[in-house]
Amino acid sequence: MLATDSVVVEVLTTVKIASFDDVASGDTVTAAWSGLPVGEHGWYLAVTDAYGAEALSAGQTVTAPGQPPARAGGRAGQASPRR
Repeated sequence: MLATDSVVVEVLTTVKIASFDDVASGDTVTAAWSGLPVGEHGWYLAVTDAYGAEALSAGQTVTAPGQPPARAGGRAGQASPRR
């Protein structure tokens, strides 16, 4: 039996947003996540040092703003055009 106050489950994928080589300690890098659909998306950071040791960050979220595409039939608050 397991008793706990909370559980965090993160599903990590292999979709690569960006990659950087030879980044010195203390340097800052930025990346653009293009083609991101409207809504909330998760990401994490994987870092590998010169000796092959890897560290993973905690999962983070980003929200892509905008309006989702209208659905057929005028659903999700979209008015259907009158003919």
